[in-house]
Amino acid sequence: MTTLDISDQLVAPRKPGLFARLSAAMRRNFERRARYRALISLSGYDAYLLRDIGIDSRDIEDALNGRYSSPLLEPIR
Repeated sequence: MTTLDISDQLVAPRKPGLFARLSAAMRRNFERRARYRALISLSGYDAYLLRDIGIDSRDIEDALNGRYSSPLLEPIR
């Protein structure tokens, strides 16, 4: 008697469907907007409060312009 094992290599990998791609794009957009809202909220704090948190006010301005200079705002570099 012969047995055949079917491995995953026989099946071609499928691309994610339209709804999976749309869902991933919506999730990325939501995360980007949430991060931007947090930066806008931090920009309303005064310099003394930001210094107590450990963030320089210039770091917030840089982050809003797309330049991340503080390890607190972008810990993994």
